[in-house]
Order: sequence, then C-alpha cells, then structure tokens
Amino acid sequence: MHATARIPFTLKNLPFQVLRTIVSSESILQLLVYAAAASPPSLLPVIKSPLQNTNMVSQVHAVLLMLSLSLLVFSQSFLPANAAKNFVPDVCRETISYAGCMHALQSDLRAKTASNFMELAKIALELGLNNAIGSKVYIDGLLEKNHAAPIKKCSFWYEAVVGSFRSALTESGEDALTANYDVKIAGDDAASCENELASGGVKVPSISTRNNDVALYSNIGDVITNKL
Repeated sequence: MHATARIPFTLKNLPFQVLRTIVSSESILQLLVYAAAASPPSLLPVIKSPLQNTNMVSQVHAVLLMLSLSLLVFSQSFLPANAAKNFVPDVCRETISYAGCMHALQSDLRAKTASNFMELAKIALELGLNNAIGSKVYIDGLLEKNHAAPIKKCSFWYEAVVGSFRSALTESGEDALTANYDVKIAGDDAASCENELASGGVKVPSISTRNNDVALYSNIGDVITNKL
C-alpha cells in the first residue's frame, strides 16, 4: 500500500469556509487543531504531546506566534473593515442625477464619514446654501453690466433660494417636515428664475447652469430630509 502524501500545512491550504470560521470567531484553538491534522508527524508531538522540556516550549511558542501573525494578516483580507457606513451612495441613488449627486456631496470630505442621515443632511444643505449664495453674488455682478428685467428678477428669486436653503438648514435639526418643504421651495425658486429668462427671451447659459445646480441640491436635500 502506498503511503498517502501529506501536504505541508500553510494557511493557503485552508479551505475558505474553514478560514472564514476561524477568522470570524478569532479562535486560535480551531486553527491549531486543523494544523495538527494537516501537519507532518514531526510536528504532531509539539501540538498533541505534553510539554516536556524548554526546547519543546520554544517550538510551541514559535508555532503559536506564526499562527497568530498569519491570523492577523488574513483577518484583514477576509473580514470587512470596521469603517462607518457611507450614506452618500444610498442617497444619490434616489436623486435626479446619481453622478451629479456623488460629485456634489463628495466635494465635502465630511460627507463620506457622516455617521447618520442627520449629519449628511446638514452637510448637503450647507453645500446647497453656499452654492446659492455664490450664484446670487454672480447674478448681482451680471446685473451691474446688464440691466435686463429677467436678470433683475433672477436676483430677486435667488434671494429667495438663499433664504429657503438657510431655513431648511436651521429646521433640519428641529422639524424635518418643514426642512423638507423649505428645501423643495429652493428648487421652485430657481425654476422661477429660469422661467423669467425664457419668458423674457433672454438666454444666459451661466445662470441656467446655476438653476440646474440648485435643482440638484434641492433634490438631494429633499431625499435626505425625507429620511430624518
């Protein structure tokens, strides 16, 4: 009868299910038992026999150290990191533009580490508010050079946009329903600006782009405040 060849014991030889069980339970004992079964006879006494001298103790310590270090390395590979959940993709999937939403929220490094929807809501509303303030300043700058009535009306509507985002930000921690209403109104106000441009026969692509930005931030705010 031919002797069955033994496969040298390494963690690479462990079936994935066994390794996952060992790593998830963080049990050195299970790993040692499996090592004993898969090891050559010369190693078995180290694991299965009583310790009889200092040399044997040293060998056991070496084995335990090797297995402990290997377990640590593999735990990093097979187990998910204990990082906080990233809420951004979940929110963006419900918006009018996933790509636009991801780009907007990820412009603030705090968004990725927000621990709940409330934190993310405040970040998104702050982004919307800052964007609206910047657009208001831009439109007022245009108005100094171009006194067209539609642009003047857009300045008025952007005052409302800023007010709506600011109110939504304030209310987000007190009254989610009111915050949701206010942030949707911000989008309506920007749409009113776009309508003024269209009805007046004035084309200002830079303002229209800003109206689209408000529509996105308003929609993001709507989605998040609905989760509060």
